[in-house]
Amino acid sequence: MTYEELISLGSSRVRNSSELLDEYKRLFKEKFGYMPSCVPCTFNQDWAKFTANQQIKTTTMDTSKTFQLRDAHKIYTYEQYDEGAGRSFKIRTYGHQMTEDFARKYLEIGTDEQLKDRKAEFKVLPQAEGKKPEEKNTKTLKEMQKEAAEKGYEESEWKSLKKDELEVYLQSKEIDEEVK
Repeated sequence: MTYEELISLGSSRVRNSSELLDEYKRLFKEKFGYMPSCVPCTFNQDWAKFTANQQIKTTTMDTSKTFQLRDAHKIYTYEQYDEGAGRSFKIRTYGHQMTEDFARKYLEIGTDEQLKDRKAEFKVLPQAEGKKPEEKNTKTLKEMQKEAAEKGYEESEWKSLKKDELEVYLQSKEIDEEVK
C-alpha cells in the first residue's frame, strides 16, 4: 500500500483497523526513520505530520487554450437569445474557467461597441475553429505601427499602444475586416 492510498482511506479508518494501523506504522517508520513511542497516544499529531505535504489530487493546466485574458479573475458575461424560450439568457464564466467556445461566442454575440470593448479584454484573441495556431509574433513595435499606418487605421487609436496591445489591436481589426 502506498502513502496516497493510506491517506485517502482517512485517519479514523486507519486507526480503527489493526491491519491498516500496522501498514501506517511501517510507512511512518519508512518515511521518518523512527516509530512513535506510543502510537495511540500521539496518533493525531503523527497523522498530521504523516499527511503534511502529501499531494493527493493532481491538477493539470489546460494548455489547449489559444487565447489569453488580461484579467483572469473577472466574471465575463454575454446575453444569448433563445428562440424556444423567447427570451435572452445571461451566460457567465470566470476568466480562469473560460473555454474556447465561450471565448468565441463572447467575441461574436453583442453590439459593435460591446464587441470592441470585449476584444480589448484579451491579450491574445482565440483562434477561429479549424485554424492552426499562428507562430509567435516577431514583429517589432515600429513594424506593427508601420503596418497600421499602411492599412489606414486611425493613428489616434493605435499610436499610444504598447507592443502586445498593438498586436491585439491589429488582430481585432483583421477579424473585423473578415466579418465585413
